[in-house]
Amino acid sequence: MEFTTDDIATKIGTDKISLYIYAQGNGDLQIAYNLSDYTVIPFNGNQNILNNRDTDGIIEVIFGTTGGGQEYFELIKTTGMAVFGKGVTIMCISKSRDALLNKLSEFPEANSKSFTVGVENIDEAKTLADNNSDINLFIVFIMADSGEQYITLETSVGDRYNMDAWHKGNDLVNAIIEKKKDGQKILVVINAPGPINLPWMDRVDAIVFSGMGGSESGNGLTDVLFGDVNPSGHLPYVWGTLEQYPAKIDIFSTEYDYPYDEGVFIGQRWFDLKNYDPIFPFGFGLSYTEFAFSDLKLSYNSGNEKETLVAKFNVENKGKVDGDAVPMLFLKFPDSVQEKAEHQDGYPTKLFKGFDKVFVKKGEKKEVTINVDKHSLSYYDVNKKEFVMATGTFTVYVGAHARDTQSLSSTVDVS
Repeated sequence: MEFTTDDIATKIGTDKISLYIYAQGNGDLQIAYNLSDYTVIPFNGNQNILNNRDTDGIIEVIFGTTGGGQEYFELIKTTGMAVFGKGVTIMCISKSRDALLNKLSEFPEANSKSFTVGVENIDEAKTLADNNSDINLFIVFIMADSGEQYITLETSVGDRYNMDAWHKGNDLVNAIIEKKKDGQKILVVINAPGPINLPWMDRVDAIVFSGMGGSESGNGLTDVLFGDVNPSGHLPYVWGTLEQYPAKIDIFSTEYDYPYDEGVFIGQRWFDLKNYDPIFPFGFGLSYTEFAFSDLKLSYNSGNEKETLVAKFNVENKGKVDGDAVPMLFLKFPDSVQEKAEHQDGYPTKLFKGFDKVFVKKGEKKEVTINVDKHSLSYYDVNKKEFVMATGTFTVYVGAHARDTQSLSSTVDVS
């Protein structure tokens, strides 16, 4: 199946897409803004804790460093939240700070004052939290980045040295946890190119992954936090712990001959093979509403080069707000493919083969169709050195992510 950038843009809800999202003109700026909304992925908790816009009383808001050498926390008198931390250097917290302040300007009773502390001075952060008991929400920004070989970012030339948040991010989260009082909530926002360790995950009220959202990431994050946009982002990879991944690499070693023995069992497939429970599975992402899938019907159209497996099912919005559902389709290949597999562990039992994005109003139900083409029904035969279409009984799963316990499933014969 061939995809153009226009096809991808249609899936994510815009009529145009910039593959390198750095906006200069007004048109590109709107594109980047639209895309930034879709990069925000709520992971757990009561993500729309700002959506109620409770304006009773004055509370405190504390922002973190902007990056780029300007290291400060800023205390904002307003009716919203308290924010600590550091965003990534390019898509940095300054963007989020500006966007949040613009949103908070809707509250006429907001005042502000500022003072300076070191970006990694955890003790001063504790003092700020401890001395401001009228805060009802702390937002803690943590980050990580990588140099990708061609550039050095804060001593990181290529891959990250570990999976911890940079700038003592975990220490910062733990410090706010230690100092928070009854009734206060903590929301952690993560800017990172991939998974990081979350040792405090069960002790905060919500986590939002803002990824690497581009030049409009602050506005996209603010839209989601305040409920102006119902999030529909989903993880494009599995998020596990370092010990769960197959590759064991010492980046400080002078030896570069690493065995990659997992074969086709990469990403979520490895976690399925080993029956590991990831922190967040492939495709994971929450919404402010609740979707239910039902009535899966399968058919197979054969006889020409465009032969396809067709999956039809219903998506119902059972929540209180409109939103975009992103149903995903996974396949288990016939047993005959397992028997022919070159890898000692056989063939993956669940392969991601398609998805759709559909807007569903609250209380509405829509029928969705996902087509699986001939290539996606094929496996690579190492002896023939070509893709071969599998025949036999396929099992089809449709759900919100790779480990969705509410997935629909059914079988279809392909001959």
